[in-house]
Amino acid sequence: MPPAFDARARLGRGSYVSLSGLAGVLSELKEGELPANSSRRTLKRARQRQLSDYDSTWGPVLQQLDFSLEDGQLHKIWCLHPAGCLLAALRASEDLALLMERRLEEVPCTWDAPWRWALYSDEVSPGNNLKARNNRKVQAIYWSIMEMPPRELSREDFWWTLTVLRSPTVTRLGGMTILWAQLLQKFAPILRNGISLNIRGRQTMIFLEISCMISDEVALKQALENKGAAGTIMCPCCQNVTDHKSRVAESDATGILVPSSCTDASLFRLHTAASIRDTVAYMQRCAATHTVAQFDRLAQSMGLNFRPGGLLSEPSGLGVKVFEGLMFDWMHVYLVSGIANVHTGLALAVLHKAGYDTPAINNWVNSFTWPARLAKAGCKDVLSKRGKIDEPVRCSASELLNLLMVLPLYVEARVWPTADAELKASLQSFLYLVSVLETLKGLPQLGTGAAEQSTTLMLQIKQHLNAFQTIFGLESWTPKFHSSLHLPMQLRHHKTLLSCFVQERKHKCIKRLGNQIDSAGPSFEKSILEDVLFQHMTSLETLHLTGRASLLDPKPAAAPLKRELQHAFAHEDILSSRVAVHGRGYSVSAQDVVVMTLEGERRVGRVHLFIQEQGRSWTGVSLWTQMSGCLFRMADEPIVLFPLDYIQDTLPYSASNGMALVPLR
Repeated sequence: MPPAFDARARLGRGSYVSLSGLAGVLSELKEGELPANSSRRTLKRARQRQLSDYDSTWGPVLQQLDFSLEDGQLHKIWCLHPAGCLLAALRASEDLALLMERRLEEVPCTWDAPWRWALYSDEVSPGNNLKARNNRKVQAIYWSIMEMPPRELSREDFWWTLTVLRSPTVTRLGGMTILWAQLLQKFAPILRNGISLNIRGRQTMIFLEISCMISDEVALKQALENKGAAGTIMCPCCQNVTDHKSRVAESDATGILVPSSCTDASLFRLHTAASIRDTVAYMQRCAATHTVAQFDRLAQSMGLNFRPGGLLSEPSGLGVKVFEGLMFDWMHVYLVSGIANVHTGLALAVLHKAGYDTPAINNWVNSFTWPARLAKAGCKDVLSKRGKIDEPVRCSASELLNLLMVLPLYVEARVWPTADAELKASLQSFLYLVSVLETLKGLPQLGTGAAEQSTTLMLQIKQHLNAFQTIFGLESWTPKFHSSLHLPMQLRHHKTLLSCFVQERKHKCIKRLGNQIDSAGPSFEKSILEDVLFQHMTSLETLHLTGRASLLDPKPAAAPLKRELQHAFAHEDILSSRVAVHGRGYSVSAQDVVVMTLEGERRVGRVHLFIQEQGRSWTGVSLWTQMSGCLFRMADEPIVLFPLDYIQDTLPYSASNGMALVPLR
């Protein structure tokens, strides 16, 4: 007799699907209605009907438009119409409509005072990155509105996809600068002239003007065609900053040129809209009179390539507006082969020389337990594979940011008390770096006071850079050290600083979809854009806005919990959950360690439960006793109920013998 099988074990065996994907499909079927037909064509027709639901007065939300290739031929490219996307999003999310209504009251949008359109691009690599020719590589372009609250701009739901285009097609167009120019020519005038939105039953005009472009340094170079460190003038924002290694500034008799090692931002001669227009016009004139070799030397000296039809040479001035709105991504400046990677590696070398070897530090870092939302990037073993003692730390940006939450605690608790003056000076420069990153991390919560915060940030960055030069010299100084000095100026200009963490997370959707499409043929981009749109709209349907603490997926509380809560609540209609969103918009889970402010004092404790009663959200926390600094005595009782919005943040901790180290800064 053949053995009996659980029917669930057979599901998905005929066609590969991950267990999490299979569980998700079964959950949807349990909550909905089992379709009568399930063929591939039937499912495709259903998706096409759903796509037509997003149509608006602007036509289909997914449109195929003509773009000019380098050889003069026309090529059709799929785009998600920005106006259509915004209309569909407002229909999908009541919370988004409420937020838009509130922001329009706080910051009126008129023809004379338009809202600010933010742009982003990057290359995304689905498929096998080791293939010699990966035809699935795509350029992804996203956009958002700067008038949204800073915290919301760090969420994927507040960035819309404009297009996804395979990199080989971008090359046939002439590069990203050509694609940007043609995209903006098609959509920027529409948004600037105004689009009519139905916001909670009221027709409202929205005007959007290009005001910000944020990307990593490679994507910015592709868009603006500046040469970066390969040019004599190495910074796209400066007219007079040269690479310090070239020593060009030392031989400048006029004193105008400054090296990239200069930390006095007042010496930078910043580009303006007028200077960019004059530079492009001058290069355009020279292109007609110079030989190829002469023009190449000119482009090298000016740090700028001239591309007819490119973004900066766009005749209506859209490229100049993009240039005026440049924003460097502080995540890439500091955390992706950046300043923090370099300085942390050098700090570890200093510690090694003083007798604190890296394997021991790695074990100490591994002793920390991380909040559930940070557990995947909890920096476990990030220091385990290092070649040279002083080489830059190699890990993801999230891992490095988390490492720099706990490594300063090691310095302050283990090293500092017995360190001599020289060691303290070396490590103090590292602690200055940590202070800069703490300020940058806090900017999404800021929302106001950008001018004052930009002054503070500039002082912190200069303090760190000057200390770095004093201790380590210029051997490890890279162009990103200079770029960091532009961050405070861009904060003052934009009234906020964005980071590309959110876009990198949004890439996961494109990668997941691109990995499953066998052929990178003509319908490749269309298929990805359709699914990106569906997933975005589905996510917006359950949008949870920052500032409103609430439970996630609450269910009726179990009978024992209800009995325990009878003394606190008169009503029996109580919901509970193991996951919630606190007032700053991040998730918090049961067993996480949190920090709260109680009667003006910051307190640390462990979360045990979340409940909701009569529309009010509560959390049960056992408070820990602070012994000294970052050392706490752990306790799991008594469990005290506090309003959920009292929670300010979740923290890692390292426990031993009933005591815990918590990086409370």
